[in-house]
Amino acid sequence: MNINLIKSFFIDSKYNFIYLSNPFDVIELIRKDKNIDLMFVDINLGGMNGIDLIKKINFNKNIVKICMSGNVNKNNFKKYKRKGFDDYLPKPFTFDNIVNLIEKY
Repeated sequence: MNINLIKSFFIDSKYNFIYLSNPFDVIELIRKDKNIDLMFVDINLGGMNGIDLIKKINFNKNIVKICMSGNVNKNNFKKYKRKGFDDYLPKPFTFDNIVNLIEKY
């Protein structure tokens, strides 16, 4: 599922959606904006992997951090949980998978 399709799902939803592709922009935003409740983090990011990003933003324990990867499942999620993720979204996923996770938290 590409990012433009995901963005289009959120246009008329009750959720505020922010997309950032640069992990350094994510760190900056989290330092400035205290209203972020949940974030989906791809493990394979440009410039920094998702695990390293989570380590850098763990100063904000209130944000739910969801790991997105084709390599994560309920059998190996414990490894990601120890790194600071709260839940996971295996690829490929549907919009319903995204909404179910948002509503869970």
